Amino acid sequence: MVSLGAMILLLAGNAYFVVQEDFEVKSAEELKEIADPLADMRFDGNRAEILRRLGLPSSAREETLQAANRVDRQFGDKIALRLQRSERNEQLALDLCGRGELPRRYMLLETLVEERGGERVVLPINQVQFRSQEWFTFSLVGDLHRSLERIEGGPDDAPARILAAVLAGKESDALNSQGSWSSNDWDWEHLFERESGLQKKLTAFLAAGLVTLERAQSALCGGG
Repeated sequence: MVSLGAMILLLAGNAYFVVQEDFEVKSAEELKEIADPLADMRFDGNRAEILRRLGLPSSAREETLQAANRVDRQFGDKIALRLQRSERNEQLALDLCGRGELPRRYMLLETLVEERGGERVVLPINQVQFRSQEWFTFSLVGDLHRSLERIEGGPDDAPARILAAVLAGKESDALNSQGSWSSNDWDWEHLFERESGLQKKLTAFLAAGLVTLERAQSALCGGG
């Protein structure tokens, strides 16, 4: 005959496993993988809307729009010609037309950013030759895309966070939610204060990137 004490322990144990099982099911649901939320994004010149959807903080948008206007006015036609004449134009047509390994907003990093002495540097647009940069092969941008953006309930500003982390060379911190890159206490103003020069770097990259992707539509993508 089972004692009262044993019965209580048995019931408590069963209750624990039920709760534990329920927790595991919910955890799996919370980490459900989804398609790229910005798969439908078109780079058709509506720059303000694109920056909003990327999650760039409002404090940095106007500066980025002004920088993009300058890049387009001064170098837009040259960018289109370089894309067409590049020895990598077939690969660029995949990467910048939405058929690359990662979304085009991230494939841009491979040709617009180089690494100097361990620091990521946004190339001046007049120096960009659309060559593949070796650092990109070892970057964790794909891991960030999957862990922050391709899960249900991810942050709305995930694309901007990912770009910022890669430009700062802090992919590991962002992946592990450490320090200024903690998802639990995210603050763009605080991040820009702690990461010297990051806002300027992010602005320069997005300005050059927007114009490059717009020009790629006609130069490489057949207008699509």
